[in-house]
Amino acid sequence: MHVRSIYFGRGEMAHSFAETAAEVWEEENQLRASKRARIDAETAVDRVLTDSEHKLMALVNDALCAAGYHKHKGQWRKKRNG
Repeated sequence: MHVRSIYFGRGEMAHSFAETAAEVWEEENQLRASKRARIDAETAVDRVLTDSEHKLMALVNDALCAAGYHKHKGQWRKKRNG
């Protein structure tokens, strides 16, 4: 992050502009923080779902192998002499 200075002048109107700008910057910071929190939560859910998918596929592969199937060019097929 870099430092950003803006000169609003002096007097009552300048103070009012400065306060308004500070409020806007604070709202933007809060929006960025909430967006980051949402993205982090979605990433965590995606990790859990991906891990669950991998475990489920391993179970399916093991069950099909135990039932006498094998993979041939990406397709499950029943073994002929099984």
